[in-house]
Amino acid sequence: VRPDVAVRVDSFHAVPYLVASTGHVALMQERLARSCAQHLPLRILESPVPLEPLDVRLWWHERHDDDAGHRWFRDLVAPR
Repeated sequence: VRPDVAVRVDSFHAVPYLVASTGHVALMQERLARSCAQHLPLRILESPVPLEPLDVRLWWHERHDDDAGHRWFRDLVAPR
């Protein structure tokens, strides 16, 4: 399957609003799609092909390395 990419976004949160009530399709996280489908006219389907898991990455400026709040958040998102 070779997708015809019409739009690229920086956040998956924009995706449901771009495809609602259109003939377009998108791949996104199921929990986010189901949450948005409560408020938007979305149709949720299984992927026709197996998908690789999402790669979660964090990045920050080095000045935040020792910040307690920042460290707490990083450990919450990606425990060591």
